[in-house]
Amino acid sequence: MKTVIFDFDGTLHQGLNIWKSLWRKLGYPIHQMSNFRELLNRFRDGELTHREWNDITAKAFRQKGLNRKMVWDIASKTQLIDGVADTFKTLKNNGYAIFIVSGNIDEVIRIALGGAAKFVDGIYANRFIYDRHENFKTINGTDYDYQGKARFIVEYTKQTHTPAQDITFVGDGDNDEWAHISGCKTICFNPGEETDEGNRTKWHKVVRADSLTALLPEILDWQNETEI
Repeated sequence: MKTVIFDFDGTLHQGLNIWKSLWRKLGYPIHQMSNFRELLNRFRDGELTHREWNDITAKAFRQKGLNRKMVWDIASKTQLIDGVADTFKTLKNNGYAIFIVSGNIDEVIRIALGGAAKFVDGIYANRFIYDRHENFKTINGTDYDYQGKARFIVEYTKQTHTPAQDITFVGDGDNDEWAHISGCKTICFNPGEETDEGNRTKWHKVVRADSLTALLPEILDWQNETEI
């Protein structure tokens, strides 16, 4: 099955990273020397597992009284890049399955997508757990971030019998650069500052545009080339 897998943060939305928005909303700093950045660096350096990273983050969120309303407030203000709904609709009309595999939070993604969510076949992301009073409790972490993005694609190819070359992954950041290991096609869309965009092993194509619709000829023509 022809499939496109999208990252969310920085790929489908504009503005501040959602995690940074949460830390800032709770009154925490997010600069280079902040605890937020230190945790990220420790995870990247292998000092923390993904579970440990989530647990420390969750403790910081509980200490500041994070609740569901605060999360929804951020989600409702998340601005999608132009053309998301049109791109998703066109892909569906051309027989594509659409998935979002992200290190973001599932409810944030669904709220931000709005009506465009109806075109998405599945969202794989972190999940926030709340108590009966809607106060934040913990993070049910995704298995599909960083190296996990490639693992998701490999599992998907086996479960659906979809050849890797029929899958296009679209991302923007260094946490997306593992996807190529699966053998899929990769597009770097509006690359971030830390992204190794010039590496043609990690990123087969690079696209800069103000609208997601700019990807359509790249994806559709790429598939036609494969089928010839």
